[in-house]
Amino acid sequence: MQAATRSLQESPRKHRWRPIRRAALVGLLLYGCGSWVLASTLLRNPERVRARDAPEVERVWVTTGDGLSIPLFVVVPEGKPLGLVVLLHPRGGAHPVERMLWLREQGYGSVAPDFRGHGEAPEAQTGFGYFERHEVLAAFDWAEARWPEQPQFVWGTSMGAAAALFALQSAGPARGYLLESVYADLERSFRNRFRMHFPAWLYPLTYGPLAVAQWRSGLPLREIRPIDRLTALPPSRVLLVRGAQDQRVPTDEFEAMHARLPTSTAVQWPGLGHVDLFQHAGPDYRAMVLEHLRRWSGDGD
Repeated sequence: MQAATRSLQESPRKHRWRPIRRAALVGLLLYGCGSWVLASTLLRNPERVRARDAPEVERVWVTTGDGLSIPLFVVVPEGKPLGLVVLLHPRGGAHPVERMLWLREQGYGSVAPDFRGHGEAPEAQTGFGYFERHEVLAAFDWAEARWPEQPQFVWGTSMGAAAALFALQSAGPARGYLLESVYADLERSFRNRFRMHFPAWLYPLTYGPLAVAQWRSGLPLREIRPIDRLTALPPSRVLLVRGAQDQRVPTDEFEAMHARLPTSTAVQWPGLGHVDLFQHAGPDYRAMVLEHLRRWSGDGD
């Protein structure tokens, strides 16, 4: 009789925790499903943008080190070029025809790949610059074979600049570097974009999606840090640029990158955010780029 009474007394306590346990399980299930969906969104390539056709643009196909066949787009000036510029577009972009034609007018040739999943390249998972390093190396190898005596430059924007930094250890030194709107590290880049749309206190909820994205893609997210690759560059030959209002590459991150290369040239263009600086910053921006190219087109240090 006493055992039965004790059982009846304990039963309500057990029932009291059941709704909490069920709610916790439902919450975990929803968080897991949400993490999977958000990871899919992070890893999905953006909608393709195709560059306009121009008769001056030659197309060739090359194979990357990881076996992907990608297009390279080539524009050369009349006569011997002053140098070759490897142009690297941002995520969501394609080979920048306007920049290529402008470089031709200044006496420079250019080579520009369409990154995997972009432009005319085959579908493949984005690597935020990490996987795309293979396209950069393919572009350098092709340009070196065609114009072995010409100085080579890198002009990368956002993800394209990050891809250049990941490729540097294998690509060898270029004559000069123009790095626009490059992110410092991928995890911080995700955080910056998240805070553009949601309160900062919700950021811990992104740990699940990031872990799922890393597991599904094989991307070492915590190791994707372009800032750590900067010190491999000759500082005086580097031009770092961002729009002064760029929320994706905040001022503190840009200054931290400049601190890694204190004798490089760092410019924060007033009034602009994370946009195509070549298009929106006007003739003064183009003059700055041209000055950097001409400074290092010769043989001097």
